[in-house]
Amino acid sequence: MRRLFLKLFVFSVILFAICLTLVVVLPANEDHYIATLKDKHKRIADLPSPKIVFAGGSNVAFGIDSDIIAAETGMPVVNMGLSVNIGLDYILNELKPYIDSGDIVILIPEYTLVYEAKNPGENPDFRKLFEVFPQATRYIEPNLVLRYSLHSFVDVFQSKIKWLLLRSEFKEGTVARNANVYRRSSFDAYGDMEAHIHLEPQGFYQHDSLAMYTTSEVHPDFISALEEFSEFIHQKPAHLFYTFPPTPEKYYTDNMNGKLYEDIKNILGMNILGQPKDYVYADSLFFDTRYHLLEQSRSDRTKTVLKKLKQVLPSIKP
Repeated sequence: MRRLFLKLFVFSVILFAICLTLVVVLPANEDHYIATLKDKHKRIADLPSPKIVFAGGSNVAFGIDSDIIAAETGMPVVNMGLSVNIGLDYILNELKPYIDSGDIVILIPEYTLVYEAKNPGENPDFRKLFEVFPQATRYIEPNLVLRYSLHSFVDVFQSKIKWLLLRSEFKEGTVARNANVYRRSSFDAYGDMEAHIHLEPQGFYQHDSLAMYTTSEVHPDFISALEEFSEFIHQKPAHLFYTFPPTPEKYYTDNMNGKLYEDIKNILGMNILGQPKDYVYADSLFFDTRYHLLEQSRSDRTKTVLKKLKQVLPSIKP
């Protein structure tokens, strides 16, 4: 019996070693949506200061036209927005090495980040960081890296095997690459998602109303994260502004313009660019979620942010 257990142990060690080797050696999908962080980080690292940095989840990725901002301000711009699922701590931490004196950071978090406690380690988008952007571990608390890495091991192994089997089909055109805009190659040089802007609305797959947030309290984790980041920005010194994600008309209520706005203003004491009502658009102007804008609403929203920014920082006018 001891010899059987020993053989099983040795077999398990060998099997694990093989799997680990495959995880390290096999290529990742370089065109994965999350892999665009490589390009975003290169851009923010290369830009001189002062610069304008947009941060948040996919509402920022899908809903800002950085070319308009750059043309109107004469300043370099980078869009660091990607996914709400990677969590607020990561979204803020990845900016810190690149913020210098005079920079303008415009933070636009989704409402779920403001009012709900989330464990990003449970989300595939977050775990994907370890596969396609290993540098991400620099922006995650050290005590969490090991735990998340272990949780991600099976995901990464399965993902790389799947990509190994499918990538030839992508190259040969067997798989329709244009069927899904969620790809690294769908972003422009600024970090804006642009592959979707001329497509037809897909309808919302998120059907929850925003009404619940008019009676909820801002989550303590959100408050502490923003307070710490605000102090970091102040020490540079740089500028930090907060504004709201877009809202479809079907979800908007007047209470949002009251409680949601007052919560942020009173609790955080931050400079705020407008109110929720300033970023309400017709349902037909959204792509596939209640945060993702199409071309016209994306342009309108960008111009509204710019107008509000110029009101508080008139010095940025070229």
